[in-house]
Amino acid sequence: MAVTLEQAKAWCNVEHDEDDKLINSLIVQVQKAAEDFCRRDFSEEMPETVASAILIMVGYLYDHRDNDDRNAYKATHEAFRSLLWPNRDEEAML
Repeated sequence: MAVTLEQAKAWCNVEHDEDDKLINSLIVQVQKAAEDFCRRDFSEEMPETVASAILIMVGYLYDHRDNDDRNAYKATHEAFRSLLWPNRDEEAML
């Protein structure tokens, strides 16, 4: 996993350990979504744009785990896809 728990906690401004399991789970799920979208495996090497996309989405999911803000989700999802787009494996899409 290229995005670490410590990075995600810093991104989310979390200073306690109570949500470590949740944040780790979000990192894994969002990285899988990024890999599915790009049709690539990022376990060996992850471009900075992909790591940024993962942190942005993890931050949204963590901050909005108890409520649903459709406008914020749309903006976050658009940023997520925009950061991932250049990393897509076009040949794997065929």
